[in-house]
Amino acid sequence: MSAPNHLLWLDIAMPIEWTIRPGQHVQVWLPRAGSRARLQLLLFYVAVWEEDETENRRRIHMVGQPRSGLTTKLHQAASHRAALVRSMTEQADLDQQALTPQSLDPTLRQPAVVLGPYGNAYDFSRFGTVLFVVESVGFFRALSYIGMLVEASRKRQTMVRKLEIIWQAGVFDYPQWLGRWFRRMFQLDKEGFDILQFSIYCSQATSDPNSQRSFKTGERVCYYEGSADVEKKVTQYVQNQCGEMAVAVCAGPLIHDTVQHVIQPHAGHHLRLVTLDLGPCHTWAQNNHRPESSASVEEQPSISTKLGKRRPEARLADSRALQTRRLSVNGSPEELEAYRPGYQLTSHDKWLEQKLTEGRRLG
Repeated sequence: MSAPNHLLWLDIAMPIEWTIRPGQHVQVWLPRAGSRARLQLLLFYVAVWEEDETENRRRIHMVGQPRSGLTTKLHQAASHRAALVRSMTEQADLDQQALTPQSLDPTLRQPAVVLGPYGNAYDFSRFGTVLFVVESVGFFRALSYIGMLVEASRKRQTMVRKLEIIWQAGVFDYPQWLGRWFRRMFQLDKEGFDILQFSIYCSQATSDPNSQRSFKTGERVCYYEGSADVEKKVTQYVQNQCGEMAVAVCAGPLIHDTVQHVIQPHAGHHLRLVTLDLGPCHTWAQNNHRPESSASVEEQPSISTKLGKRRPEARLADSRALQTRRLSVNGSPEELEAYRPGYQLTSHDKWLEQKLTEGRRLG
C-alpha cells in the first residue's frame, strides 16, 4: 500500500487459482487497520492483475482516491511511512550507515481479506473500433478492458482492429507496475494485429526513457503538451467510422458531456457510448474534475426509495422497467434482445403479483 499524488495504491497477492474478469470489483477487509476498520469493507475496481511465477501468486493492483473515513486514514498512514523512509535514507547517507531492505521499503504492509469479484463486464469484442476517453485516475478504470482486448486480439478472438486511448493525464508519478503493463501490452500487441494506440496529454510532455512518465514505444505512444481537443478527436472518429464502433468514457463532467454531445446524435447499433463509473459507489463531482464519493449526493432519493413510496401495481411495473434499464447499461445488445420478450420475475415480484391477484379476487 502506497500513497503518491494524493492517491491510494493497493497491491494484494492472491492465490494463482483466483480469477477475475475485466470491469469487476472486489471488497477489501483490513482487520488490522483499526477497531472501526474491522466493521468496514472497501470497494475497488481491479485495474491490473499479473502472475508472479516466483511466488506462485496472482498480484492484483488497485487505485482509488481517499475519501472521508478509512481510505483517508490509510492514505495518511502510507504517506507517513514514505516520509519516514525518506528521512531515514537521508540520515543514513549523512551518517554513512547501511540500512536493511525492509527499512528502505516505503510500502505500508497489512494483511487483507478480499471478497469477490463482483459485477459484470461490458463486451467490446464485437466492435471493430474501440475508443477510450479517460481523464486522470479514470485511466486505470480502462486498463482491464484494454488488456482483455489486446489478449483477445493476439488469440484472434475479437473483431477489434483499432484500439485507441485518449488520456488527459495531468502530471503525477506512476507505480512501477504500470511501466511493466505498458511493455507487456505492446509485446502482446505485436503478436496480434497492432491495434493499440495511446494519445497522452499532460502539462509537461516528455520522451526521456529515464522518466517515470515515459513509456514511449515507436509512434504508438504519442505525448502532447496541454489539453486534448476531445470534441475534435471524437468527431473525426465518428466521421471516419468504418464498421461498428464503441466509445467508452471515464472522465469528469466537462469531457464526458463533450463526448456525449458528439456521440448521441449518431448513436445506434453500430455506434455505442459506454460510460464507466470511476469506482463502486464513487462518481465524478459536477462542479470540477475531481471525483467525489457518492455518499455526498445521497440526499437524492434512490430508485428503490422512490419505488417504495408508490402503489404496489406501479412498483411492480417500475421494477420490470428497472430490470430492463439495468440490462441496457450492463448487458450486450444480444442479451437485451433475448431478455425482453420473456421477462423473468424475481421472487419479490412473484410474491407481489400473487398478492395483487388475491386482492383483485377479494375485491
